[in-house]
Amino acid sequence: MRLRETNSFMTTNLLNPEQRRLGAVALLLGIVLWCISITASPGSVLLALAVGWLIYLFAQSAVLAHTQGHAVELTSEQFPDIYAQWITCCEKLKIQTPPRIYLVRGTRFLHTFSVPFFKKTRVLVRSDVFDSLDHETDAVRFYLGHVLGRLHTEQNLLLAFLRWPALLLPLLGAAYARARENSCDRYGRACCASPEAAVRALLGCSSVGQPWQHLNVAKYIEQLAHTRGFWASFHELIADSGWSVKRAAFLMDAPLAPAARNPFAYLLALGVPYFGRLSLGLRCLLSLYLVFLALTVMALLFPSYAARLYVNPQRMQLNHAIEASQPARDAVASYYQLYQRMPESLESVGVRPRLMDGSTMLLDTKRNTFNLATSQGSIIFTASLDPQGRLTWSCTAGQGINPNALPDTCQP
Repeated sequence: MRLRETNSFMTTNLLNPEQRRLGAVALLLGIVLWCISITASPGSVLLALAVGWLIYLFAQSAVLAHTQGHAVELTSEQFPDIYAQWITCCEKLKIQTPPRIYLVRGTRFLHTFSVPFFKKTRVLVRSDVFDSLDHETDAVRFYLGHVLGRLHTEQNLLLAFLRWPALLLPLLGAAYARARENSCDRYGRACCASPEAAVRALLGCSSVGQPWQHLNVAKYIEQLAHTRGFWASFHELIADSGWSVKRAAFLMDAPLAPAARNPFAYLLALGVPYFGRLSLGLRCLLSLYLVFLALTVMALLFPSYAARLYVNPQRMQLNHAIEASQPARDAVASYYQLYQRMPESLESVGVRPRLMDGSTMLLDTKRNTFNLATSQGSIIFTASLDPQGRLTWSCTAGQGINPNALPDTCQP
């Protein structure tokens, strides 16, 4: 299928310029990311590509088989009114060979698909959309043109493959998807008699439903001011489709303010990678998974720093035990200051060897050590004399204790 240029409205430049720019950026970044991945682990990447291609092939062949087995193909004898609009729209867009079109029960996630391996292209249209459009000529043509735009903007699988890793990035992937959706709207508009008809059809396809014929387009576009708040901006930045009122403004060539979104929303949207048409909850779960994956990689690259992050809870418990046992060590130091020798035991200086949290303390007079045994492990305090002849303690990690878990006063 190939689109040829014509002098009719907008068909000389149907692709959204923003899609061209973002597509070029995504292509460049995608190639860089693929090169880095293949260089870092060529065997794993090639194996993943082979498995991914097989999954893609079987999935597409399954969709093709189920479509041909369950859906209804539109022809001049089967739903001829819709098929006539299809042919008219293809002629307006100068499509030499109209692809085969099938009517299916509504699904938001699948509009068109092609299986290059079998050299077959099929277009799916939703029966529920035709019902909501009440088979109005301009509205039906907008929908069919929009579907053809989706097919045309997604037909180069090689470029889509090269862009794929970059499109997972926050902001970029969703922005490219929104720009592509605007391109599809342009295809739909090119099939309509007027921009107003295209806007009404857009609302009929998306959110309004049956009352779309009575829409006041100029008044509706005034709602653009409501989309500049923080949350409206954030949810649009992570979505694959812009707000309908903005899409309507694009169709009407209405001027948009440069600062059309809250700038702080970009900061929050930076934490949400783009995963296609998934719910926000699932995107957040996948974002948390990516954070966990990043921490795992960091643990492999920087084990000492990762260990400090991991042992923070253990450090807090050990710090509490060290503070609780400090009076016992002070009592031993006072005894030494008075008699110039170590006491025989903690009991001899009036100290109970068990703390409230269950930790136990043991004084080893032969090694001049103070052993603090906690539920996490043991800490060994070694006695030494300072220049003034006073007894001081230095601590080291004993059995079961990660050295990085010791408080800063015990770190070398």
